[in-house]
Amino acid sequence: MPLENSELTVEDAWVRYEKEEGFENVVFSQFKERLKDHRKQMKDQKGGKKPKDPKTKDWIDWRSKEAATAKNAIIEDLVQGIVPLENSEMSAEEAWTHYQNEEGFENIVFSQFKVRLAAHRKQVKATLLRSRYEEECLRHDRKLFPRKEVDDDGVPFFDLHPAKELLEEDVANDKH
Repeated sequence: MPLENSELTVEDAWVRYEKEEGFENVVFSQFKERLKDHRKQMKDQKGGKKPKDPKTKDWIDWRSKEAATAKNAIIEDLVQGIVPLENSEMSAEEAWTHYQNEEGFENIVFSQFKVRLAAHRKQVKATLLRSRYEEECLRHDRKLFPRKEVDDDGVPFFDLHPAKELLEEDVANDKH
């Protein structure tokens, strides 16, 4: 596909792809934005373009395999509470002292770490907030609609039956 809109307009590309498999549920506005983004990415790759901001010239691509270890470590530590979600509880500078010598952080500069930590804090906060909301919704639904003790045929569910505990006890005592 041509990278320039003058060679193939968005509308012409839409006509070409809208009936293709995988595009059934894609609307034109979504297609237009994605095409614009893909064209930009391809131009950047072909031109070997570096980031325009001189502050980011030493940054690595955060979506690359090179950044995966660092990214996963930060997110895991945020989820587990090792690194607090609030900057007021632990600044990026304080967190950096822990991470700067860790595996996967060798090519990451502090300015990038600070920006990515802030973004990951925001992301994890949103995820945890959503998880808490869904957990509360589930508790509410379980109160309204408690789990049945027997299936549709009247057979008890094994994990709710007292026999389960007896079987587990027998297995633990090697009586099976």
